Amino acid sequence: MSYYGLALGPMLVVLCVAAATAVAFDRDQDNISGTWDAVVLQQWTVPSKTKISITLEEDGTMFAGAGCNFLNAKFSVTGKAFSEMEDLITTAKLCDETITVAEEKLSEALLASREWRVENGSLVSRDEDGRVVARFRRHKND
Repeated sequence: MSYYGLALGPMLVVLCVAAATAVAFDRDQDNISGTWDAVVLQQWTVPSKTKISITLEEDGTMFAGAGCNFLNAKFSVTGKAFSEMEDLITTAKLCDETITVAEEKLSEALLASREWRVENGSLVSRDEDGRVVARFRRHKND
C-alpha cells in the first residue's frame, strides 16, 4: 500500500491506495444504500458508546468514520455485485485515543475486505479467505 500525505495546518490529509474490494450481495438483499453502524471490526466488538458507521450512497460514494476523521471512496455496482472500490481517501487529524483506535479498526477492516454481503439484515464483509472482517447493522434512521 502506498501513502501520500499533504499537510494542511493542524490537519494531515492522507491518501491510501486501497486494495481492490469485490462485493457481492444475496439475491434477496435489501437496498444497500444508507448508513450502517459497525458491530464488529476485525474480531473487535465495537463498544456500545462508540459510533462507527459507513454510508453507501446511490451515486457510488462511500463515507465512513467514527466521529473525528473520515474515509471516502467511490465504488460502482454492476447487477448484484460491486466492482472494485477506488482509492480510499482518509483524513488524519489528532483525535481522542478511543476514537483513534476505532478509526484504525475501521480502516483495517475496509482494507482487508474482499467480499460484502447482506446476511440476515446485516452488511457483512469477508477477507480473501472468507473470514468475517466486519459486521454492520442498518442505522435506525434508515
